[in-house]
Amino acid sequence: MFQDLFEMWGVRSIGDFVKNRRYKNGFSNVCRACQSAYNRERYLVQKEKFLKRAKVWRDKNKEKRRVYQKDYRNKNKERLKLLAREHYKRHRTRIIEQNKKYYEDHKESCLARKKLWRLKNEERVREYNKKYKLKHKIAS
Repeated sequence: MFQDLFEMWGVRSIGDFVKNRRYKNGFSNVCRACQSAYNRERYLVQKEKFLKRAKVWRDKNKEKRRVYQKDYRNKNKERLKLLAREHYKRHRTRIIEQNKKYYEDHKESCLARKKLWRLKNEERVREYNKKYKLKHKIAS
């Protein structure tokens, strides 16, 4: 009953506010939803400024970002693998079309890369071919 009255009057619970030590009660005077809407609007109005600032920070902290990203990938390997698999399932046809288009546009470099890989991995190729022939009963 009181919850309905609070909602009607626009009264919010203390959990709807962010902690902020600058205020006497320890909480901000703006609720999370209002602050989020304000931040979103501010970003849209000043998008170029935000993007420029982010680029400057990325350029200054390349090594820090590289270490952080490597650590994050190692800690979340399974989760990232699952997300990638789900993304592929959702966008399979588009991804296949993009790959075909890329291959057609860069055919020579793709073939050169394949050839180089085969040269570097002769043993793997030989082992794969051996297993394939056994499985499909192909006489050599």
